[in-house]
Amino acid sequence: MRPMPRSTPDLLLDLTDTERFVLRNLLAKTIETSRHPLSRRILTLKAILAKLVPILAPSLRSHPAHEP
Repeated sequence: MRPMPRSTPDLLLDLTDTERFVLRNLLAKTIETSRHPLSRRILTLKAILAKLVPILAPSLRSHPAHEP
């Protein structure tokens, strides 16, 4: 297994609302359908998801609001 890369705190992803929506839904679906919810991989995905949507975590499946 390869070593994990070091964290880069200044790395920001420049995602559109649609890209963020797709990414969080992909993460949520992967987490929800995992047969091993306590695996290191799934726990890492959960941590990433929490960073992407810390406030919206309970409502992951809502569509992003359109800008007026």
